[in-house]
Amino acid sequence: MFKKLAASAALLIAGMIGFSAVPAFADEAPPPEEVVATDTTAEQPVEEAPVPVVVETPTVEETPAEEPTDADNPTTTFSRVQNTQEKLPICHSGSGNHWTYIAPDASGYNGHQHHDADIYGLSEEECLAKNVNEEPPPPADVDYTTVAWLAGAAPPHHFDVPQTYLFSEDTEDPALHTLDDNIASYLATLKCDAEVDLQIDVYIDDATTDALIAGGVLYGPNNPTEHLISGGEGTAWKFVHLQAEACPPPVDEPNHKVKTWEGCGYWGAKLKNPSTSENEQLTASFVVWVDDQFYGAYAVTEGEHQVIGDTFAEDTGLHTVRIEAGSAQGGQVLATISDIESDCIPPQPENKVTYTEWVDGEYECDDTEVTQTRSKTVTPYILVEGQWVEDTENSVTTEESQSRQLNADEIKPCPVPPTTPGESLAMTGQSPAGIIGLAAAMLIGGAALSIARMRRKVTEES
Repeated sequence: MFKKLAASAALLIAGMIGFSAVPAFADEAPPPEEVVATDTTAEQPVEEAPVPVVVETPTVEETPAEEPTDADNPTTTFSRVQNTQEKLPICHSGSGNHWTYIAPDASGYNGHQHHDADIYGLSEEECLAKNVNEEPPPPADVDYTTVAWLAGAAPPHHFDVPQTYLFSEDTEDPALHTLDDNIASYLATLKCDAEVDLQIDVYIDDATTDALIAGGVLYGPNNPTEHLISGGEGTAWKFVHLQAEACPPPVDEPNHKVKTWEGCGYWGAKLKNPSTSENEQLTASFVVWVDDQFYGAYAVTEGEHQVIGDTFAEDTGLHTVRIEAGSAQGGQVLATISDIESDCIPPQPENKVTYTEWVDGEYECDDTEVTQTRSKTVTPYILVEGQWVEDTENSVTTEESQSRQLNADEIKPCPVPPTTPGESLAMTGQSPAGIIGLAAAMLIGGAALSIARMRRKVTEES
């Protein structure tokens, strides 16, 4: 009996010594020197295991003097706490800004890795009270964009893929009703009896939303990427069903006829209402749209017609004209003129230059060349009704000249008067007046001799 009591006391002491050596954190291995192995099956003599006096003494908590662990004076310095009765709670903070209370683990290990900012020994109330003075983060400067997508036409909630962008508004606060006025204006543009569905989404105004709007299409949820606000249907998005006014009851239809023509930079149409009724005059109404913008409405009485048309500014791209029957008469498309070009005016031509033929001037005998002249006329072009025409009023004419060599047939030597050698010697040294007098005398003498000969001949014949 005494032997069994002594063995139990030894076992109790060994267990207490081993438990006091357990580390405070699960990730710390116990020092090898503190490990105690006890064989509970072996009986030991009384003289080798006397009952120690310390059995009656309570266990004292051993803490290094340089690292106090008094709960009333907590420390942020890490220390191994050997406490066989209870562990100390941890007021945990990884950053030193926000605090979380960690209660001791009843199983013996708290499993928490130490952080430099942790505080040991505070109560939960004391720990959480350290968060009271935290300043809340400043609110983010966020704007919002509300977008309307054309989801589809009748029947209600029929959605086409992709949905197409209609319009949007930027706001400081998220609100699905932001586009109510825009939706009312859009409804007014619908034809009678038309039904369409819209999807209204509220997005964060950021680069993602800008890219989504620029793309102009939505294939499905987050396709392309969307940055919707949170809240779901009724907060972040909603459906809107629109139905236009009912069309008036049908009436006797007039006979709409349209003839169209077009050219570069212009279009034209002849709106006709051929006679089809003998009892009443039916007026045909026509509505004309140019580039999807209302252009005009026209009423043509039975048996009459009206010619309309217009031009487009130069180099403004391709244009489209659509002619419909009036909405009260069905609103059907009667004619469409597509892809009307406007880049019609060619570049201004170079000035026109014309010349006359070269004309010879006068030349004398023995000349070997002659001076020629001609006219040069420069005429600019002016734009008239989209066409470049000659601007004759601003033409400039100048004279040009050049020299030309005469050919052999054109060169004529000057004539030389016939003379005899004797006359030439007799006249040597005579004055011009003497020469002229001599010539006159010779002419008179010759004439008198000719007359005498003629008279003699006549006499002989008679």
